[in-house]
Parts: sequence; C-alpha cells; structure tokens
Amino acid sequence: MVEIPEHLLERSRQRRSALTGEGGGSAAPAESGSSTPAATGGSSSAPVAAASTAPAVPQPEPEPEPTPPWVEAALTRKKVPWWAASALTILPLFFIVYAWTLGEPSQGEGPLALGAETYAVSCAGCHGGGGGGGAGPALNGGAVVETFPSPAAQVAWVALGSAGFQDAGRSTYGATDKPIVGGMPGQLDSLDPTEIMDVVLAERTEFGQEEFDISVWEDGFEDTLNELVPDQTEEFMAVLDEWNTTPPTG
Repeated sequence: MVEIPEHLLERSRQRRSALTGEGGGSAAPAESGSSTPAATGGSSSAPVAAASTAPAVPQPEPEPEPTPPWVEAALTRKKVPWWAASALTILPLFFIVYAWTLGEPSQGEGPLALGAETYAVSCAGCHGGGGGGGAGPALNGGAVVETFPSPAAQVAWVALGSAGFQDAGRSTYGATDKPIVGGMPGQLDSLDPTEIMDVVLAERTEFGQEEFDISVWEDGFEDTLNELVPDQTEEFMAVLDEWNTTPPTG
C-alpha cells in the first residue's frame, strides 16, 4: 500500500471543499481572506474606468465680432471699372482738342443777318426785296431813317402797324407825320420783340446806311415803348441792354 503525502491530501480536501461548498478547517480562512481584497479592489477601480470613458462636452465657438459700418461700406461699394480709369486719363486731352475746335460765331448768326432773313420773309412782299417799295412805301435810299429818325418810333410802328396806332389814338406816324391810310400789318402777332428789333436794325443799316449807335437807340426808347406797347417794353429793353453790352454786328 502506497502512502500519499499529507500536502497532496490537503490540496485534495481544499478542492473538494471549493466544489461542494463544505468547509474544511484550514481552507475557509484562505477563501474568505482572498475574496475580501478582490471585492475591495474591484469597487475602487470602477470610478476610474467610468471617468476615463466619459465623452468630452463640446465647447461653443465664440461668435464673430461685428464688421464696422465703414468697413462694410468699403466692401460693398461698387469699384470703378478699369476702363473708366483709363478714360479719365485722356479726358483733359479731349477738352483741349474740343477747345481748339471752337471758333468765333459766324457773321451770319448776328442780329443783322437774322434781321435780313426776317425782312425777306415778313416785309419784302410789301416793301420790295431791296427796299424799293411796292404795296408799301420804299425804305431804301435813306427813306427809312428820314421817316423814323428815332429807332424807338420805328420799333413801335413795326410792332403795332396801322390798326395798332389808330387804336392808340394816332392818325399819323413817323417824324414827317404821314397819315395812316394804308394797311401796315402789326408784326407783334407773328414776331417776338427780338425779331422786331433785328429787322428794324437790318432796315436802318441796309436801306438807311446808318451805323449802329447805342446812344441813338437809347434816346427816348423806353418812354416811347411804355406809351405804345407797355406790355412788351421789358422784353424790348432786354434786347437793347444786350446790344449795349455787345454791339450787334454781322
């Protein structure tokens, strides 16, 4: 018969005690002693594991600072096109060239030329193209200046005509007191004061061989027109004032 060592028997008893739950004298303390530290160690490690696996809380991004109004205006303002900048560089040259193209107004644009055109349309039918007369009296050879030594009297006669003078209580016209027997039409219904002044100037210059003299025109001008054509006096005076500043030529 073989003798089994005591330590093997003790190990067998401990294993059987663990499987069946039956306690042995020396095995129980070992079991209770080993389980307590294990439980203590497990409970202390759980918070560490939970803390290490908790998700990170995202932090909100800071709001952007508002753009100052002057910066916003600069960013949204329309930019000057590149071609516009190029055009501005040649603009002074354009004005220089344009200035060189300007010249003195042609002589055909002055009061004398305009008055001659008005005479051909409105007066030549009665007084003749060269002022020699026809249905109306002759104006050439100095006759017009002889009849009207005062330009103001001629302006009033052309403006009102025969009927207008008669309505004003006149039975004669001109310095020679010619009786009003004809049918001189008043031109104020078809011509404005500037056109009447121009045509009188043209007749006195072309047919009366009179050189323009502002003092002759101003003599009694306003008083005569205030008496006969008061509603248009201011317009006639405006033309005369312009001629005083810039004498009519051409």
